[in-house]
Amino acid sequence: MTRDLDRLIFDLRALHDDIRLISAELIMVAEWVRWRYGCRAYGKHFCCPPFVPDPEDTRKLLAGYRHALLVRMMVPPARDAGRDQARGRVHDHKTRLQRLVYEIAEKGLPFGIS
Repeated sequence: MTRDLDRLIFDLRALHDDIRLISAELIMVAEWVRWRYGCRAYGKHFCCPPFVPDPEDTRKLLAGYRHALLVRMMVPPARDAGRDQARGRVHDHKTRLQRLVYEIAEKGLPFGIS
């Protein structure tokens, strides 16, 4: 890893400590991700199937990258929460993740990371 990437990862860990730089070749794209398995939001959001690129186009896109960032965000279980409360907690974490991805992209742009 170059010094620039080392520095970038160091800076990104100030935003979120559970970030790993991996080889983009490790990312597997399976055909089943396009299928609908009981998701009530299927077809309602532009970031979900059937609106996202198909697996082959995704593989082609990934082939243009050498590195990828793996970001893990834990969502603690809401043992005593009702269904609506649990959904709200997941939504809050999803919002945090979306903000984090935006901040990562913003910091990574000078390094060619988008």
